[in-house]
Amino acid sequence: MTIVNSGGLFGAKVSIVYSEGFTCTVSTAKGGVFSGLEVIIIDGLPFGRKCAKILYTEIMSKQERQNYHEIISKSLEMLGDAKMDLHTAIDVVIVEGKRTGTVGDFLNYA
Repeated sequence: MTIVNSGGLFGAKVSIVYSEGFTCTVSTAKGGVFSGLEVIIIDGLPFGRKCAKILYTEIMSKQERQNYHEIISKSLEMLGDAKMDLHTAIDVVIVEGKRTGTVGDFLNYA
């Protein structure tokens, strides 16, 4: 089950993903004053350990980046329900994002 809280400042979104394999928080927000939206994945509920940071490609619009937040959240939920651990699920999401051209750069700390 994914709980989505949206409507934050500057297009921010937060989703809490509850799955069979793990619980994580997906946050899409501006990375800084002069940067665009990026995704942070946190192990567990908000304020947990940061697991990954995904930077979008520059060609994506703000709306496309917000839509991709939903794709990441749902993908993590499906992979977790298939009993995949968080680290592997993040790797799968990143590989698919690189393949489709939506992920520009990433850090996976999981």
